[in-house]
Amino acid sequence: MKISRSKRISVALFAALTPMMFAFQNCSPSTLSTTASTQAGSTNNGQSSSDTGGNTPETGGTITSPIAGSRSAYAKIEAESFDSQFGFQVVPSALGYANIGDYAVYNNIDFGSTGAKSIQISLGVSTTVAGRKFEIHLGSATGELIAEVTVQNTGGYSTFQNQAVNLNRTVTGLQTIVLLMKGDDLANIDGFLFLTSVASTLPPVVVVPPVTGGSTTNSVQLIIDDIKLPNSYPIAELNGSGQVVERQGSGYPARHSAIAMGNLAHGQSAPSFWSPSAGYGHFSTSNWPSLVPWVVVLTGTGNQASNTRIEFRNFRAYTLSKSTKRWTQVSQNSGIGGFNCPPGRWDNCGGTTDIYTTNGVTSLKPSGTGSNFHGWSTSGGRIENPFDVEIYYATIESRLVGTDTGQAQYMFHVGTDFYPEGANVNQMSGFNPGSGYSRTKAVTTEWQPFNYATIDVGLPASDQFGNHYVLNRAYIAPQQVLIQYPPPL
Repeated sequence: MKISRSKRISVALFAALTPMMFAFQNCSPSTLSTTASTQAGSTNNGQSSSDTGGNTPETGGTITSPIAGSRSAYAKIEAESFDSQFGFQVVPSALGYANIGDYAVYNNIDFGSTGAKSIQISLGVSTTVAGRKFEIHLGSATGELIAEVTVQNTGGYSTFQNQAVNLNRTVTGLQTIVLLMKGDDLANIDGFLFLTSVASTLPPVVVVPPVTGGSTTNSVQLIIDDIKLPNSYPIAELNGSGQVVERQGSGYPARHSAIAMGNLAHGQSAPSFWSPSAGYGHFSTSNWPSLVPWVVVLTGTGNQASNTRIEFRNFRAYTLSKSTKRWTQVSQNSGIGGFNCPPGRWDNCGGTTDIYTTNGVTSLKPSGTGSNFHGWSTSGGRIENPFDVEIYYATIESRLVGTDTGQAQYMFHVGTDFYPEGANVNQMSGFNPGSGYSRTKAVTTEWQPFNYATIDVGLPASDQFGNHYVLNRAYIAPQQVLIQYPPPL
């Protein structure tokens, strides 16, 4: 959005990444691909969105302590923490309203001796200005050009997303960084940091808008209910005689939500019943920065449907930063991949799965009463700083379509998995404890949201069957935090 130079207010110095599905105790072997880009945002012009928060990039080299009085190039530099600027306006937690020739200056940025090879910038960009450019210079606006950034559409000025580009050369030492605009209304800039790795290894930013049509209403209370309330139907399985019975006993899946690793994507939050495969003991003391949202579809004991399909859309995952109290989208709106397990089977199931995605909507034909479907988002995400996450929140919309929906008892729960960088399930000792999962809720003929969040809703540690609700309350947040800082709905 443009504003005339005569109306600009002066501003003062303002200090300031092929997904793998979760199985709570079972999972099919596969190899995880990670996504380095994360969608984020801030509040701008009265609109609320999520934000990158405090990114902590991988460095690929030793970064020395910053020189006294300087700022590290490898920690997020808030855009509004400039030392001087011309033409910008400070909008909430960002810089915006810039035209050609406007600039912002950041002094005493310490690159150390290892040096940076790329820059990652959190931008909010409107469709109408995508493709415009700005430059990054050393020393001054006429100093050495080290990078040119072509801005990509993020869905709007208040929808922030990381964009990474390579530098023209490796930059070392103590430097002054200048952002020089080469287009009008180019972007809102939330912040930036430098990386010691090249940006060519990062996937391009892809923004997938939500699929609309049909009415859905999500709310904080509904998120809380999806963790607090019991399952909609008794879970069906087949006994030794092939009869449909209610699933009994302890273990996955429970009759309710269950939170394991909660909000800490690190080996130290893994439960005592898990241990890595031989040779991978370092997983117990390392970050698990790869995030995979997932669903498992189950049937109720009263299911009689044979010609009903389940549709899914708008599968997304977010994190709430402890330090900034701002939400970051870490998994894009995406389709679902997965496999059906026929009645009597719970994992490693072969055969054909009737599933396809068209125009952003995934359609699944379940395999009958007592069957289950293991599905995962086709767009995984990356957690930049696991120790700064207060709440993980995953949401997806679903409905029933078909000729006998009135006889259907289909339901599913949603959750998130964590994985160490590049790990597969075999290395994880055959299964991954994951963050946790929601209650198993009935799908109806109306679009409705299904939610998972790492929040404490006051449930006991376990139920009468020995199934836990929460393994460790140190790794969940009070529900009041969700109420005070509601996520994108």
